[in-house]
Amino acid sequence: MNTFLSELYNVIQSLLDEPSSPLWVAILVFLALVAAALVVRFTGEIFGCKVVTHMRVVITLAAMTGLLLTTAAATRLWIRQHTENPDFVRWMPLAAAVMVFLVIVIPVTCHTLRAGYFAAFLTLGLSLAAAAAIVTVSHAAGRACRAGTQSLRDSGVRILERERLKDAIR
Repeated sequence: MNTFLSELYNVIQSLLDEPSSPLWVAILVFLALVAAALVVRFTGEIFGCKVVTHMRVVITLAAMTGLLLTTAAATRLWIRQHTENPDFVRWMPLAAAVMVFLVIVIPVTCHTLRAGYFAAFLTLGLSLAAAAAIVTVSHAAGRACRAGTQSLRDSGVRILERERLKDAIR
């Protein structure tokens, strides 16, 4: 069980582009789920899902997230035991998650939101895109803040060195 949970955490970290701390992981997961919920709520109504309530959206996203992450982690664990090919270990969990998305998650969503297959596919596909966009923007903002902080430190050091040189010359 510990190896599975460790693999699940590794899958989450690889999806989030190796975040620096568990707090950052929790924040990104929360932001991604909120963005996905908002997209499901609004696009579900646009694409004709008949019952798009807050509770059904939460149930749908919880089931989708849990199923896709569990599939990716289990596939990765199984593949690591049976092959050493790094490309296969890298891409097979994604292929398995896509298959589970198309074969299990979308039909369950059809029943949960009372929608057609295509409407459920578009709704959940756009919610995944929104979650990915939030994660990407958050990473870009974090990198920009770190680069700005480093630049500010470097500028401060240069200013202090210049002042020390001026004092030494006088």
